[in-house]
Amino acid sequence: MSRPLITRTRSSLLALAVLIPSLLIAGASSAGVLALDEPTTLSLEVGSLPGLETDGIGLPLPVSVANDGSFELPPTVFSTVSVLPPGLFTGVSIISSLTLSAANATGNFSPGAGLQGGYGGPMQISGSAIIGLFGGLVNLNIPLSVAGAGGTVMAQTAGIMVTVTGHIWTTGSASVTGITTTPVDGGPVLNTVTRTGTYALDPDTGGTVTLVTPVRVLTNVAGNLPTFVTTRLNFVPEPGTLMLFGMGLAGVAGWRSRKRSRS
Repeated sequence: MSRPLITRTRSSLLALAVLIPSLLIAGASSAGVLALDEPTTLSLEVGSLPGLETDGIGLPLPVSVANDGSFELPPTVFSTVSVLPPGLFTGVSIISSLTLSAANATGNFSPGAGLQGGYGGPMQISGSAIIGLFGGLVNLNIPLSVAGAGGTVMAQTAGIMVTVTGHIWTTGSASVTGITTTPVDGGPVLNTVTRTGTYALDPDTGGTVTLVTPVRVLTNVAGNLPTFVTTRLNFVPEPGTLMLFGMGLAGVAGWRSRKRSRS
């Protein structure tokens, strides 16, 4: 092999050595290395009370998203004690406050794993929602351990019995049925309250996923309280991946510039 050919071969191998690592990283990005970023939120609705929303923490956070849209959400993306301002309860009889003390466990979401076979899956919410009654003289504790995971749990506070039934998460329609109201001009009416999630996520470019889980709260003093926990997850391209790919291209450009200056 002649010396010019050897030189060209060595030069080509050097260029590939500089570029291949960044191309491999870019390939991983196309498979779904995204960053969970703001705005990512967790919100709680209890009956007709004002809603409560809290932001995710430790963001941006790398999350691997498979080509079919499946991903695992790390624990404690949400870990909060949030309180609604008392002024929001003006005109609400008996109730004086709403506090959310909660954290998420690991979530596993994929097509077909949610409610009614839709997109979704399990993610337990530990903690509780606390409703202050009579100016804080009594606190109604609603355990949330079954929210997002499924099952039933019971609790008692100052003679108030609470039964909570939870379900897994979905991006589809989630309903709490059998909500009893008594109109002024008639007997009890059974109502259904529904919330709907959304799925707009691309493993390459990001997007948003809104998951909702219905929670049925039954008490011996306030009847049925339709409750929903909703999380909105915002995904963007992982910045480290883009930076490393750019560094690889810059390395090749620098190598070519040095080659020209030598010739």
